Amino acid sequence: MNALARFGRSVLLVLGTGFILHFFSETVFWSVWRPGEDAAGRIVGLLIYSLFGYLTLAVIRLFRIADIWMLVLAGAFFGWSCEGVYAMTVYGDASMPFPLTIAWTALAWHGPLSLVLGWYALGRALRSQNAGPSLALSLGLGAFWGVWALGWRGETPPVAVEPDAFFVHAAVGTACLALAHVAVALGRPAGFAPSRWAVALAALPVIAFFAAVTVPTVPMAALVLPVLLAVLWMKCVCLA
Repeated sequence: MNALARFGRSVLLVLGTGFILHFFSETVFWSVWRPGEDAAGRIVGLLIYSLFGYLTLAVIRLFRIADIWMLVLAGAFFGWSCEGVYAMTVYGDASMPFPLTIAWTALAWHGPLSLVLGWYALGRALRSQNAGPSLALSLGLGAFWGVWALGWRGETPPVAVEPDAFFVHAAVGTACLALAHVAVALGRPAGFAPSRWAVALAALPVIAFFAAVTVPTVPMAALVLPVLLAVLWMKCVCLA
């Protein structure tokens, strides 16, 4: 395979992974197109999630993660990176105090739902010759999404999730999700082998943002996130 073909597959894999992670982390979580949100914001969000998706794929490759239990650890890396660098919710927010926010939403949502179920389990089911697993998982995820969307009505103030708006939003998003899984399949994640220089280049804007924005905004981040990632690294090394 020539370099151009490898690059094309990597682009499909990373962008497809980024969309899937963004879909389950943001689209499903918020359930509807939020007031004030525009298409440009979604595109930026997709690119950010593609960046974190690339780094997560690199972690999966580095530790040769090949089973769902090890993938949970990769999910912790993805969740803590997203919520600890850009969202900054790991360190506590108005709805939940620290250290409970270490688990919510990084470990309770991003890792298990976005990466393990949405990216890995659903992708594996869709590639199966038997339609049963993909149908069962899709119905389960759809039912969860519908119940979760109704829960926004209990917020203060309540967020009205109208059935027609929810249906259109979900239908368009799910169609794009299917295309993203096709992109991941074409990208062949089992053959993903990033160079050290490429990983370092991808990590650079994340580290720069963490140092220039996250730490000045939430000083405790300088201690909390490195400790969490160090513990995760040691756990992966022990299990690898």
